[in-house]
Amino acid sequence: MHSYLIDGLTVLFPFEAYQCQLDYMKAVVECLIKGQNGILESPTGTGKTLSLLCASLAWLEQYKIHNSDSNEAPVQIIYASRTHSQLAQVVKEFKSTDYNRMKITVLGSRDQLCIHPEVKNLENSSDKISVCREKVHRKTCLFHRNFEISKLDIVKLPPMDIEDLVKAGTQRKFCPYFAARELKEKADIIFMPYNYLLDAKARRIHKINVRKSVVIFDEAHNIEQQCEDAASVMISSLDLASCLDDITKVMQWMIKSQSSEYLSTVSTDDNEENNIDANALTITQDQISSLKLKIMKLEELLDEMKTTKGNIPSPGDVAFKWLKSAEIDFTAQGDIQQLQDINQFIAARSGSIFRSNGHSLLKLAEFIETVHPLDENGQPCFTFDMDAQRKSVFKVYIEEENNNNEQQRPSIIISKRPKKLHYWCLSPGFAMRQLCMQNTRSILLTSGTLSPIDSFKTQLAIPFDIIIQNDHIIEKNQLFAAILPRAAGNKHILTSVYRTRQNPEYQEALGQTLHNVIKNIPGGVLVFFPCYKMIDEVVATWKNNATYEIMNQRKRVIIEQRNKTRFESQMKEFNTIIENDQRGAMLFAVARGKLSEGIDFSDKSCRAVIIIGIPFAPHQDRRVIAKRHYLDEMNRGNNKEIKLGDVWYNQQAFRAINQCVGRVIRHRRDYGAVLFFDQRFGDNTDKLSKWLCPYVHTVDFTGMMKGLKEFFAQYSSNSTAQQITHPIQQAFFASVTHSTTMMTSITPKSVTHTVSSEDILQTTLKQS
Repeated sequence: MHSYLIDGLTVLFPFEAYQCQLDYMKAVVECLIKGQNGILESPTGTGKTLSLLCASLAWLEQYKIHNSDSNEAPVQIIYASRTHSQLAQVVKEFKSTDYNRMKITVLGSRDQLCIHPEVKNLENSSDKISVCREKVHRKTCLFHRNFEISKLDIVKLPPMDIEDLVKAGTQRKFCPYFAARELKEKADIIFMPYNYLLDAKARRIHKINVRKSVVIFDEAHNIEQQCEDAASVMISSLDLASCLDDITKVMQWMIKSQSSEYLSTVSTDDNEENNIDANALTITQDQISSLKLKIMKLEELLDEMKTTKGNIPSPGDVAFKWLKSAEIDFTAQGDIQQLQDINQFIAARSGSIFRSNGHSLLKLAEFIETVHPLDENGQPCFTFDMDAQRKSVFKVYIEEENNNNEQQRPSIIISKRPKKLHYWCLSPGFAMRQLCMQNTRSILLTSGTLSPIDSFKTQLAIPFDIIIQNDHIIEKNQLFAAILPRAAGNKHILTSVYRTRQNPEYQEALGQTLHNVIKNIPGGVLVFFPCYKMIDEVVATWKNNATYEIMNQRKRVIIEQRNKTRFESQMKEFNTIIENDQRGAMLFAVARGKLSEGIDFSDKSCRAVIIIGIPFAPHQDRRVIAKRHYLDEMNRGNNKEIKLGDVWYNQQAFRAINQCVGRVIRHRRDYGAVLFFDQRFGDNTDKLSKWLCPYVHTVDFTGMMKGLKEFFAQYSSNSTAQQITHPIQQAFFASVTHSTTMMTSITPKSVTHTVSSEDILQTTLKQS
């Protein structure tokens, strides 16, 4: 274990740290000591997760010592990532640190944690929630009862990820879901998915208290979209009609269950669902009748609404006024609770008395709470009409329901075509400000691909005082990066704009170029396309002219599957080929897809990443159009020559590209190539990750083939990769006497503070 003195704080690190890791830990420590927010960008393979954990836990350990006499709730580190597989990897890193004695928990849903045989086999997550709550309430869940009995022993469990906790719960017959929640109260660090933090509803439900805590968002390159999605919601005429159908059946059951004739027919041998009296539902008949009238009014008004014209949505207060017309406003906590109670009642009895699962009731409750959000204590966040800022940030888009849904509609009112009402949040800053307003100590965003930083921090609309953009730890001879503007033979321009990508000549030229290039690349190759449709089209062409067969002979071609089960079997097949077939394999994947992040393609699993085209979002997508229009409107009165919608549109595409590029170098001794098959990259190198830019050059086909051959030749005959040492590491440790533990005081080079200049995007978005 090695020890470093950073701003007066001793940080223990499992290995000799590189300069970029020390710079990174310096930035983390500074954020936490000063109680400031930070944006921390460090390329994949530079050990950012380990640096982040060690620096933050070292600070927390010292903070707890200095504040041991405080009567306030303990300060915690809340560590969020996008997927549970990513969190499992972080927990694995945590166990390798000297801080693994600290208390942790990993929060997950019942989908991951429930072990009750009946509940875990339900297909729908909402059903699992409702049935679980019912069983807990009625004390019919053995695992929850055992959890209640064993709480004192459970809190003594060693650090566990979700898989470990499920295994322990299964063996000892206690509930892992409630165990994770119990461990949260005393944990030093809590791991959870993004949505638990960004969604105010989820924070309240899971009782997540971020006050004075350190909030970390790992893999934060997706956080803008995650923030917007957390504050967006949709409801349809079909949903409302289903709500009415559910409530009508409940009302009929309430009347029937109170009759003496019905009660006399209920045998003590009847099943649990039927042998229940009216007291099982706490809502009164008057309350449920009032709720039904409100929903009938909502359905009637939605049917009368006009669909959105010209793809330009209406201000957010349309949804506000729609609810208000049915007497639903910021005091709607009672309505929300009643909807949830009825859903729980129905879900626990589905398949017997009721055919419905009550899902639509939860959708309506979610819609109401999104428009009228509640804080962590269940109180309304806003007690006034929607102000100008919220009107501009939120937009309403109304469209007609699919004809198939219309035939299924169990509606009381079928006079008009059914509609869908989308309530979109178009500013990620709304969710981030709501989080920040809970009095967090620091919010840290980290990833290998956050650039461009200026627009990123401005979109999120909270102050970021400390920013770091690390260089990579590799040497120049470990990466070959080139832009290829023309195909093999120098005849066809490579550009996959929409009008070109369907051209058979372009598709054939692209195929010829690809199958020639992979001749000079060993091991695995990842080829990223803008969309699945393009993969389907080019593969169909290549299969017709034998190009695909030639590729498959050189490297086994595997095409990314959208189905989760088939995808997992594909990955096993890919790994088997990489290990056993010298030719290697080539994966055709989609930018922003499963293969672009979260999977470790280290060493020979990925010796090259090839980018085909630029993955712009579908320009006709309604939400994309709304976002671009929103940004352009925000820029009115400023610099009219700059269209902020276009700036954002381009940035999102290149951030996805930079994420794909990160698949190729996974650690300090790794090496590989990054190839851009599109001439447009020549004019856009400034949009690539900062660390990558010095490596990139434009070449013709002959130059690329020669360069690749020479690049991989240096690694073909010996273990050169194992001999690579980094000059920064050599310089830094040259004067250090090696021992089991080293104490070093550092002065990082690349931490910056407040950015000196703001572009037009920042100036405008600050006003939104």
